[in-house]
Amino acid sequence: MKYYILVLCLLISLSISAETITLGYFDNAPHAFKDGNGACDGALKEFLQKKIGPEMGVSVNLVSQPIARILQSMSDGTIDGAVLFGFTKERAEKYNFPTNNFFELVPVIIVPIDSKIKNIKTAEDLKDLKIGYALKAIESPFVRGKGLEFDKIGGTDALEVNFRKLTGKRIDAIYWPDKPVVVQLVKKLGLEGKVRIIQLPEKAIPLYTIFSKKSSHKDLSSRYDKAFEKINGKKLYMAMLTPFLSK
Repeated sequence: MKYYILVLCLLISLSISAETITLGYFDNAPHAFKDGNGACDGALKEFLQKKIGPEMGVSVNLVSQPIARILQSMSDGTIDGAVLFGFTKERAEKYNFPTNNFFELVPVIIVPIDSKIKNIKTAEDLKDLKIGYALKAIESPFVRGKGLEFDKIGGTDALEVNFRKLTGKRIDAIYWPDKPVVVQLVKKLGLEGKVRIIQLPEKAIPLYTIFSKKSSHKDLSSRYDKAFEKINGKKLYMAMLTPFLSK
């Protein structure tokens, strides 16, 4: 009897002490996206919940929100962090960035196949275009501050909505900083041969999991870095991402 009481107390203690952190994400397949039941799917779910989380000693809960709400939720401390964010000085002042990035973004412009835009050398080549993008999302140096006409929308599926706007001729182009995501969605929507994806002539952008400075969980960014380095996170994430790229 004493043995069972001891085991029960141990289980209760473990349950109480177990940490669960909540990270925000927006639809950006194949990294993270909602499946047919509205639950999170994608390479990042697998990576964070099965690899990084256990090494950090936490369970990872992923919640879908628009980008602007994710940032506000981290500022308020109502979520502990977020995935799929690029570095800016403004963000670094508000949120904790780990040292390690798990992926690098390759920015592209998408235009209809009959567009006069066939290659892009400078931002001037985009001056006359109405360009769809996402509200509060990062802009790479090639387009940032160049006076381009962006039509930014909110929501968790901004890229897919922008594709509908592009095919409906409500915008002239889409800017998106993650080429593999674009390539996969073009296949999913059956737009191969109907749009042109043009890679911008600039360096890739490091992509991070970031953390709220108001989280009740301590040292999340340093714990993340230790876990990431222990499992060789960048190499492992690419291996976990590859099967999702072919779906």
